[in-house]
Amino acid sequence: MAKESTTGAPSRQLIELSLTRPPVHSFNRQLVRIVIDTVGAMAATLWLLRENELIMCEEIEEAVGAVRSIRVPEADQQRALRNAFEKGEVVVLRDAPAGFDPLGPDPATQRTLVFIPVAGLRGNLGVLRLILAPADEPMLAKQVQLAETLSGYYSLYSAQRILTVQHEERRDIDRLSKAILQLQHYTFSRQLPDVVVNSGVEVARIDRAVLLTTDSEGQLRVRSVSSVAQLDKKGAWARLVCELGEVALQSAQPVQYIEGVTNTDEIEDEELREFVNSYVLMTEAKSLLVYPLKSGEESVGVLLFEGFQAEGGLTLFERVLCTVYASHAASALANHRRFERVPLSSWHAKRIDQEIEGVKRGRPWVGKALKWGLLVLFLAGLVWLAWFLPVSEKVGASCFVAAEAERVITARIPGKIEAVHFEQGVDVHESDLLIEFETDDIRLKLDEETQNSKDLETSIAKLRGEAADERDPEHRSQLAQIRALGYRLLAK
Repeated sequence: MAKESTTGAPSRQLIELSLTRPPVHSFNRQLVRIVIDTVGAMAATLWLLRENELIMCEEIEEAVGAVRSIRVPEADQQRALRNAFEKGEVVVLRDAPAGFDPLGPDPATQRTLVFIPVAGLRGNLGVLRLILAPADEPMLAKQVQLAETLSGYYSLYSAQRILTVQHEERRDIDRLSKAILQLQHYTFSRQLPDVVVNSGVEVARIDRAVLLTTDSEGQLRVRSVSSVAQLDKKGAWARLVCELGEVALQSAQPVQYIEGVTNTDEIEDEELREFVNSYVLMTEAKSLLVYPLKSGEESVGVLLFEGFQAEGGLTLFERVLCTVYASHAASALANHRRFERVPLSSWHAKRIDQEIEGVKRGRPWVGKALKWGLLVLFLAGLVWLAWFLPVSEKVGASCFVAAEAERVITARIPGKIEAVHFEQGVDVHESDLLIEFETDDIRLKLDEETQNSKDLETSIAKLRGEAADERDPEHRSQLAQIRALGYRLLAK
């Protein structure tokens, strides 16, 4: 009989369970258990859609032998299962009597089968089958309603899982972007092989990455292994992985082996299939991805990803991420190989490694102290400018000063200018020497005038001696000449 219970407590329990996002198998089992306890079912079976097919995921018997005691034909059950899933309708089946029974069927052995669709956000996710004891129609309707309500919480759990997967996928894409940036940053560095494997294990749930490259003789050799400092390049594992890489490089096709998901029998190349089986057997790898690395027509090596976790192999999305990373690794290795052919490439690669190591070994506190020191100096400079910088009370400007009146100055005597003792715009004072003439001609003329003056003085003295008597008319004429000569002498 169904328990006299509402869906309040079971609903809260399923909501809390959905928000914690447990593993699928754990949620399935707890959902079936809660439904059985709530509706009083004898047994319950949960089918979920997997790859376009309904797969039985969980089954719990509260009454021992309840499933085996069902007398409904298997064909009818399959038909009811499909109708419930495809049409989204509840299907109820009852046991048919086992042959002719004159007393009628025993109520204690009768069973009622109810197929309830498990609804999702974008359609039905599966079907829940309940095995119930005989009950009247009102009780059966109540049991079905309770089961429908509880099974509806599977859509909440499914939505939470979708959000979680999307969040994880965005996080995986971010990790892939960082790994690709690392490849680009170290393309011309001698550390590129180690970066390829160490960044590769961050792309997905990978436990080990192995890089094989060709040597000068064209043979594949183990170049780098993630988290391994000392490589055993001559051991059995190294020989086997190189042989596997050679065959994979010849086939030019990536190999993906996931235990429980893919099978090595799907590998068409027989030789490659044998090497994969041998490698999986030796390493006990649960996941193995082998990527031949090519850039154009040039083969640069082989990249292997290995996982050793027994549960939860690499998903399809993670394998896509690994494939994208492998293509970028091939491009980086090809560019590195071309760079090695450039003259002085080893010297440039050494300098690049030194710069990278310098950045890695940089002390964070030094940079912070430098920043704070510069900030303090800047603030101190602002304070000094605001309080202590003297401000001039004079304002300088360019201008042209013009005189109110202009006068032309000319020399009294002609001559050549020997020197100028002033510049335009300077202040001059009275008696300042401004212009100096050449004096040779002037001195010569001065000597001549001096001699003439002496001759005139001699003539005047002679005439004065001869003109002693002023009453004589002739003497008066000589006195007039003397006065004229005197005025001339004064003019000199």
